[in-house]
Parts: sequence; structure tokens; C-alpha cells
Amino acid sequence: MGEALGRVGAFCAQFRWAVLAVWLVLVVGLTALTGILGPTTNNSVSLPGTESQAATDLLTQEFPPQQNGTSPAVYYAAKGKVDDGGKNQKAITDAYKALKKQDGVNSVTNPFEQPAAGFVSKDGKYAFIPILLDLDSQQLTEEIAEELYETATTGPQGVGLEAAVGGPIGSVLSQPDTGNSEKLGVIAAGIILTISFGSLVAMGMPLMSAVFGLLLGLSGIWVLGTVVDTPSIGVTIARMIGLGVGIDYALFLVTRYRSYVLGDGLDPKVAAGRAVATSGGAIIFAGSTVVIALVSLQVAGIPFIAALGLAAAVAVVGAVLAAVTLLPAVLAIIGGGIGALRLPFVGRRTDHPIATRWATLVTRRPWASALVAALLLIPLAIPVTSMTLGQEDLSVSPPGTSERDAYDLMSDGFGPGYNGPLLVAVSIKPKATPSDKYEKQYNEAESLKTSLDEAQQTLPAEQAALEAQEALLEEQEAALLVRLAALEAEAGTLANAEKKLAQQARQLTKEKQQLKAERQQIVADVAALAAETDGAALNEIKLGTRLGFNVVEQAFIDNVLSQPDDPAAIQALERELAQAQQREAELRQEISALEQRLSPEGQAIFVKEKRLITRAVENELDIKKLEVAIARTSDPAIKRLLDRALTEAKQRQQRIEQKLQRNLAQLSPADQVTLTEIRRTFRQLAVNDLRQRELNLRIDAATDPVVRAALQRELAQLQQSEVELRAELRANSQQLEQLAKQASVLRGEIRQLEQGAKALARSAAGLAAAEKELLSEAAQLAAAGRELAQEKAALEAAAAALEQSADELEAELQQAQAEQAQAEKLQKKLTKELTAAGGDARGTDPRIVKLQTALAEPSDVDLVSPPQINDAGTALTMSVIAKSRPAAPETADLVEQERTEVIPSALSPGMTADVGGTTAANIDLAAMITAKMLLVILTVTILSSILLLIAFRSLLIPLQAAVANLLAACAAFGLVTVIFQWGWGLDAIGLPSAYGTVPVVSYVPLMMFAALFGLSMDYQVFMMSTIQGEHASGKSARAAVKAGVAGAAKVIVTAALIMMSVFGSFVINPDPVVKQFGIGLTAAVAFAAFLVLLLAPAALTLFNRGTWWLPGFLDRILPDLDLEGRALERKLAEQSEATDANAVNADSAGQGESG
Repeated sequence: MGEALGRVGAFCAQFRWAVLAVWLVLVVGLTALTGILGPTTNNSVSLPGTESQAATDLLTQEFPPQQNGTSPAVYYAAKGKVDDGGKNQKAITDAYKALKKQDGVNSVTNPFEQPAAGFVSKDGKYAFIPILLDLDSQQLTEEIAEELYETATTGPQGVGLEAAVGGPIGSVLSQPDTGNSEKLGVIAAGIILTISFGSLVAMGMPLMSAVFGLLLGLSGIWVLGTVVDTPSIGVTIARMIGLGVGIDYALFLVTRYRSYVLGDGLDPKVAAGRAVATSGGAIIFAGSTVVIALVSLQVAGIPFIAALGLAAAVAVVGAVLAAVTLLPAVLAIIGGGIGALRLPFVGRRTDHPIATRWATLVTRRPWASALVAALLLIPLAIPVTSMTLGQEDLSVSPPGTSERDAYDLMSDGFGPGYNGPLLVAVSIKPKATPSDKYEKQYNEAESLKTSLDEAQQTLPAEQAALEAQEALLEEQEAALLVRLAALEAEAGTLANAEKKLAQQARQLTKEKQQLKAERQQIVADVAALAAETDGAALNEIKLGTRLGFNVVEQAFIDNVLSQPDDPAAIQALERELAQAQQREAELRQEISALEQRLSPEGQAIFVKEKRLITRAVENELDIKKLEVAIARTSDPAIKRLLDRALTEAKQRQQRIEQKLQRNLAQLSPADQVTLTEIRRTFRQLAVNDLRQRELNLRIDAATDPVVRAALQRELAQLQQSEVELRAELRANSQQLEQLAKQASVLRGEIRQLEQGAKALARSAAGLAAAEKELLSEAAQLAAAGRELAQEKAALEAAAAALEQSADELEAELQQAQAEQAQAEKLQKKLTKELTAAGGDARGTDPRIVKLQTALAEPSDVDLVSPPQINDAGTALTMSVIAKSRPAAPETADLVEQERTEVIPSALSPGMTADVGGTTAANIDLAAMITAKMLLVILTVTILSSILLLIAFRSLLIPLQAAVANLLAACAAFGLVTVIFQWGWGLDAIGLPSAYGTVPVVSYVPLMMFAALFGLSMDYQVFMMSTIQGEHASGKSARAAVKAGVAGAAKVIVTAALIMMSVFGSFVINPDPVVKQFGIGLTAAVAFAAFLVLLLAPAALTLFNRGTWWLPGFLDRILPDLDLEGRALERKLAEQSEATDANAVNADSAGQGESG
């Protein structure tokens, strides 16, 4: 292989400009052609052998437009309702009429004409128009979708409605742009390449090769789409994988080319051919491995999955072709300039000390390295055991897109299940016909209609005769009415007089009520004034009391301050104080002794009434203070107030004494005497306490200047308080005078009210006389009325016969009306049955009704739509709306329940029914992938292992590669499960979900596994080929592993980082599926590279010489691929040795001749 690739590389280098021109013409031409002809992708999913596919096949045959899916135009009225009969309803109806005229529209339904279909929400705030197109996904271009969107939304939005369109139309208008992801990936890859090479020119080579390869691959996918239904997501995955492998493959070749030109000094054209010979094999082998892994998805037997694999494989083929043909031609053109535009400080080292130390560590501790790899990745792989395959719904589509807005409006107004109805396709034989019950009711309604028509022909004549007799009676009644009019005129005059009299009575009553209210108000004012006066009087007493106590306290302090500071006098005071203190102790002992004399009942009463006794003693002291204040006061007004306060204190003392006497009466005479002694002793103790206070103050005032100053300040404060109290007393007196004036005014108002009451009494007497006269006139008028009533009775008797005839006619009319009501009731019933049947009488077929009823029975069913029957009556469809969202597990359970329980028991002979639609198809797809997953894994693993076996002629190398890839895949699956299915970090990747989780899309793990097995082979092949070369050069197995890892680590890390940056850049894509691929493949590549650099060398070290063991029969039959071009290098080395030998011989011959 090396020699053949060397010739290819040499050819491309020799004819570099022609090769470049061919590539430019090919890529530019195909790209322009695909742009002109438009996309060839098709998002229809074919699932052979499933119920959903059977339903699709029946739709294709009997209802061709149904297979294209329904696009709901959804409307929401924030103000008012959509069915308001006004501007909102008119705007939606106008949109319906406009859509009906659009090209490509097969049918639309007016939401207001089929109530049973549930196109208007229960609250009247939402409505939607189902749009069925004649266009499939390939024919529905963005321009057509945009025109339909404008037609559906412009008018309603103009009147304030929110509007959005979902389904295929919304999907076309909501396709995410992958351009930003690709740009970000290329920029990141460029940075990594710049750091690795240290040269902008070298950095540009892999990017150029990858871009050209990707353009060629996309053109190939376009061609593929003309023969295979290729989904649009397949193009995105192909872009992702094609760009990543394109950069990686070119990186391998550019690295080898740089070593030949810059390291070995080879001619650029020779170096380009040599690089293809030595690296091209690894590139082609790695690419072939990826292609085989992706093509192996065919074994799943799912066309959708097979198309995804083929699309990605085409992109990989484009990358390989660009790397082995275009890249060497461009490298030959650049020549030695591959190192131009160098950057300082990066890419200048030729040795790799970190890689060398890593290789030494891994080969020295192989068991520990293998254990570390297992301990790091196995925990990440554990969540894969809970991974459940599903399909995301539009709840995680990018906000603001038409399909997401339509999803949210449908969910809010109708329920999430409306976004993914289950389509039940039914085949029925013999053909559907109206039910016997419906036919019977229809015939009965026709019979009632005939009877009503006959009655309407006879009843008018009878009614005319009755009307003539009624006219005669009306003439007689008119004469009576004239006389009644005269009587009513007189009655009117009397009524006016009575009305006037009543008005006067009401006015009199009103005046009485007003007078009463005024009197009540004055009484209330008098009460309030009395309360205020009492309060002011009480306050005056309190102020006087406070003033009296103030005067006493001032006299006391004056007396204290007058104490001379004579030592003899002070000593006398101290002796008196000591005697008082001694007396206090004696009194307290006396009280204690008296308490001991009390009986237990007496002690209980004493404890209870001790506070009351204290109050009595304190009140006695207050009385003494008031008496002293009265004696010291010369102001008559103040003295009068103090007298009132003294009186009140004595009354209070009397009440306390009475209460004490009542309590003492409960005791024995002895206890009464004892308690009286205790009270006397308490009084003495209180007096003694006052005397001690005075003596202490006298002594302190005479001996302590600070105390004396404090007493002087207190005296000044008391004097100031006296001034303020006198001011308050004056203000209180003024208030009392003002209240007295107000009381005088109120007494005057009371007198005025009494005079008004007398006047009203006189008016009432006159009014009573007028009323008596009016009653006399009324009696006369009543007599005249009785005479007229007798005449009226005669007239009524004459009308009785006429009324009897009218009753007979009325009975006939009522019978006709009853028949009319019965006919209307029957018609409503027929209309209801017909509405449930979708407006088609054949929908009343008992077989269809039975199935329709059964489909609605599961608890998760929100609605079953009326059937749509084909013209032949042999097929029909019904939509089952779930209460849960399309991606919910409950919806999958409902599909299973309808298929396995409901439908089998509800089908009549000659009927088949299959549950289909997008939601059911997604569920079937997940089930098929789950069933085929193990087969695909085994196929990819076996084929990849066989390729490695052929490439490296070893049994153990494929084994460790398979184990490493399986471990990396499981760890990546576990990470995807944690992020999406468990919902850990959805917000961080820009994928918030109202439900907290996002299903793992069914085909993502399958594609990831196939892509991972192929992509990881890049690193396996590059490192193993390096190790194989070192081993072939004579190194031991362990030394070859160490040298190979050290030499390949930088390129592997660089390639992995590039691949991760490309895949990781697609995480910013708003499409949830693309995000899952981006995260999954990024993690898978990281894990695979990690295992290649850790687990693989550890395993090879442990295998030692057994690494390269191969059974003899395999050694004989397996071809030698020579991925590294070692045969070519040996041939070149032999040629170089022969050339050198010939040169030596020639030199020897020349010397002999000269001699």
C-alpha cells in the first residue's frame, strides 16, 4: 500500500497545479450546482415492519396528503376570545379563506365550523387551523413555507392576536443555522494547530484540506439524497464528523511532511510523495474504518439510520480524498514555506519531554495505569444502565421559532398532546355505511316533517274564523273601555289628590324624622359635653392634689435644707436616726411575732390582704399630706380643690376599711385583734420610715455638699412644677368655663326643637282632616266602579265561549309544537351523531363508533377526533390526542395500550387498525433501535477488530482496542444520560426544559457508537503504527511501546483537541439533537484519546512480546498492508546504498586510471 500511495503522492506533487485546478473546478462546480438545484434531504422516516409504517402505507394509498403531516396555525387572544363573533373571529376566518386559496394547500378546516373536532379551546382563548399540504418535505421550500406563514398570521396579528404555525411549515422556518458552530470549530482548531506547529502556514494546511473535503462530501451527500431518503440531521452530523476527521487526517500528513522537509531536508515534491506513502496508509485505513463502522449501521435494517451512516461516510470519504490528493499538491506548491509565518515561543521544540515522561510512567506502572483508566471511566459509564431511548419534542426547540411558539400555544390552550396526535389508520371491509339506528332516526325525522306540513295547511283556516269572532268581541269591549276611561279619569283626579296628600304626609314624616335626629344629636352632644365636663372636673381635682403634694414636699425640703451644720446638732440627729432604726427593727419583730399568732386561716387572709393593708396605710399618709397642704395653702381656689381631694381620699379610705372589715369578719375574734395590731404596727413602721428619710436627708444635707446641691435642684424643680401645675389649673378652669357656655347653647337649641315639634303637630291635624274628605270621595267612585264591573262580567261571559274555541285551537297548536320539538330534538341528535362522525353519515357505522369509543377509554386520552373516511368507504383515519406531551413516557405507554389492549378488543371482523403518526413513529424508531443496538455494536466491534487484525497482524491489539472503545463509548453514553435524561446541566448548555429533562434521542447513541469506533481508530492506528515501526526497527516490546507513545502523544493530543473543539462547537447549536451529538462525540473523543494514551500502552506493556503474536495460519493468509510505507523506505534505502556503492566504485576506477 505504501508504494502505491507513494506513487499517488508523487503524481499529485508533480502535477500539483493540475490537481489543484481539478479540485477547484470539482468543488466549486458541485457546490454551485447543489445551490441551484436545491436540497435533496427528506425527513420522512421509513420503519419497515412497524405499525407506524403500516399506517403510513395506508395513508399513502388512501389519503396521500395525510402522509405529509398537518401544520397547525395556532391563535391566542390575550384580550377577549377568538370566537367573539367580532374582529378576532373574522381575522381567523379570513386567514382560513386565504389559506384555502394558496397553492400547495390540500385542505384547511375552519375551526369554528366543527365544534366536536376541538379546534377551539374550552375557554375560547385559543384556536387553530389544521393545514394539510400537497407537498412533501422535499417540495416544501422555505419560500413556500414563508408565504404560507404570512398568509396564516399577518391578518390575525394585525388585530392583536398571537399567531404561530407548527408542523412541517414551522419546521422548515425553524431550521437552526450550523454556520456559527462550524466557524467556531474551525477557529478553535486553527488556534490548536498554531500552537502545535508554531506556523500560520502549517496551521492553514489542515484547515484548507478539511474545508475542501467537507465541500466535496456535502456535494456527495446531495447526490446521495437523489437515490436515498437522507434526513436533514444527517447533513449536520456529516458536517460535524467530516470537518473533524478532515482536520485530523490532514494533521497527520502535514506533521510527517514537515519532518521530511524541515527535519530531513528533502525536496518538497519528494517529501510530499513520501508523506503520502508513510501517512496515507494510516489515513486511508482510519478513514476506511470510520466508513465501515458507519456503513455497518445498515445491519439495523432501519433506512433512516442507514441514511445517517451513509451521509456521514460520504463526508469521511471526501476528507480522505482531500488529504491524500489535494493536500500533497498544495504542500508541493508551498514547498519549504511550510514553516513560514512562524510565531514566537510556540512549536519550536522538536523533543517532547512531557510525552516521554508520560510514556515512561505508563510503561513502568502498567497495572496502576490500567486501574486508573478503569476507575476514572467506569463510574462515568454507570448511568448508561438507566439510559432510555426516546425522541425529543418541540418543547426544547429554540424559543422564538415558529414551531416552538406553536408548540407552546397549543400546549397552553389545548394540552401538550395536541402537538403530537396519534394517527389511527383503519382498513374496513365491507365498506362503511350509515348505521341502522341513524337511518331509523332519519326516517322518523322525515315522517314528523310531513305531519307538520299537513298541520300547517289546516290550522290557518280555523284560526281565521276564531279571529273573526274575536274581532266582534273586541268591538263590544271597546265600548266598555270608553266608559272605563271616564271612570279612570275621575279615578285619576282622585289619585292625584291622594298622591299630593301622600306627598305632604311624607314631607311631614321627613320633618319629624329630621327633628328626631336633631334631638338625638343634641342629646348625644349633651352627654358628650357632660362627660367632658366630668373629666375636666376630675382633672382639676388631680391637679390640685398634685399641687398640694408639691407644696408639702417643698416645705419638707426647705425644712431639711434649714438644718444647721452644727456638729452637736448633727450628732443629735444621728442618735435620733439610730433610735428610729432600732425602732424599725423592733416593729418588724413585732409584726413577725404577730403573724406567728395568727391561725392558718388568718395567715392566709393576711397574705392575701397584705397589699390592701399597705394601701390603707399609704392612703392615711396621703390624707395627712393633704391636711398639711390645706394648712399651708392660702389661695382659696387651691384650698377648695385640696378639700375636694381630701374628701375623695377619705372616701377611698372608707372603701378600703369596708373591704378590710368584710375580710376580717371571716376570721376568729383573736385573729381580728391580731390583724388590727399588725395594721397599727404597719402604720407606725410607715411613720418611722418617713422619719428615717427625713433624718437621713438632714444629716446628708448638713454633711454632704453633693446631697445638699441635689436637694436644692429638686426644690427648684418642685417650684417649677408648681408653676406648671398652676398654669394647668388655669387652663382647666378656662376649659370648664367654655364647657359651661356650650351647655347653655345646647339648652337653647333644645327649646327651639320643642317649638318645632308643636308646629309639626298642628300640621298633622290639618292633614288628617284632608284625608277624611278624600276617603269620602273614594267611596263614591267605588260604587260607580261596581256598576261597571257588572257590565264587564256580562262581557266576559260572552267571551267564555270564544275562549273555549281558542283553547281547542291552542291544543291543536300545542300538539303541532310538540311534534315540532320532537322533530328538532331528533334533528339535534342526528346532528350530534353526524358531527361525531365528522359530517359523514358513514361515520355512524357501529364498527367505527365502537372503535372510536374504545380509543377514547384510556385515562391518558384527551380527545379522539371524528373519522375521516375515503370516498370508497374502505379506509378511514382518526386522531387520538394524548393528555401528555409527545416525548413523555406516558405517551409511549398510551401507544402500547392502544395497540395491544384497546384496538384488538375493539376491532370488528374485516377491520385492521394501526397507530401511526410522527409520535408513534418516533416510539417505533426507539424500539427498533433498542432491539438492534446489540447487533450493531457487535457488527461494528467485530469489523473494526478485523481491520486492526489485518493492519497490525496481532490478536491482542484489536482486543485492547475493542475494550477501550467500548469503555469510552459507555462513558460517553453515561455522560449524555446524566446531562440530558437526568437533566443535570441543561441550563448550562442552553437547553432549558420546562419538564427538567430531555430524552436521549434514539439514534444518537447508535450513531455515536459507530462514529466513535471509527474515529478512535485514528489514534489507535497512528500510535500502533508508530509502535510497530519501533518494534520492527529491533527494539524490545516494552521499549517499542515507550518510544511509540512518546513519538505519537503530541499528534494524538493535538488531533483529539481539534476533534473535540469541532464537535464541542456544535453544542451552541440550538437543535437538541445536534447538542447531544456535540456533547456525546466530544466526550467520546476525549475518553478514547485518554484510553489510547493510558490504557493501550499499559495493556501492550503487560502483553509484552505477546502483543505481536499471530497464529501461523493467519500470518500466511493475512495481507501486509504496510500502513507506514516501510517497504518503500527499505526500497529507497537500498537504492541509496546502491547509488553510494556505484559512486565509490566509480571513484576507485578513476583513481586507478589516473595512477
